[in-house]
Amino acid sequence: MPPTKRTRITAALPVARTAATFLREQGEPGMAEAVETTIEWAERAEKAAALQADIDSRLDPNYSLHVVKEFRAHVQKSARAYAEAKGRDPRKELARVVTAKLEEFRDGTWMPPVPIPARRGSATEKVSLNVRIPKDLFDEVDQLAKDPEKTAERGYALKNARQVAIAALAEEFHAERVLYPSAE
Repeated sequence: MPPTKRTRITAALPVARTAATFLREQGEPGMAEAVETTIEWAERAEKAAALQADIDSRLDPNYSLHVVKEFRAHVQKSARAYAEAKGRDPRKELARVVTAKLEEFRDGTWMPPVPIPARRGSATEKVSLNVRIPKDLFDEVDQLAKDPEKTAERGYALKNARQVAIAALAEEFHAERVLYPSAE
């Protein structure tokens, strides 16, 4: 794998420090200061990147749900209003709802409604709605959604955990009409 810009800069820092010292010794304090400022910036950027990587490693993975634009807007607006009314962090509301519903699905206490396929030729533009979900829960639900025995028990097929998550959001935020406009 070729080195990234960040790894090349990090590798060049010792040489840059030597260059700054050399410039000072040659009577070029302005140039030395410019190199030292660049070194300081690179070191701060490296520390920030390491801190962000550490934070990201402790977060649940981000899953992208592909939905119609109107659905995403409705769900985000509803989630924000609902969270604020309950005194919760609006940025975490979608994850809270989806995680709870996926756990219910996994435990057999909630079933998503029968998916209604879009009418042929009515494809609408899809956008991403990102939700952080625990990986092990997502994987379990994904397997249950695809399991032929569970499909037979339900009486209908589900594609994957993303479809279950979308159904959970539609139910929680009363967005069935937005999700399935052709069903009316």
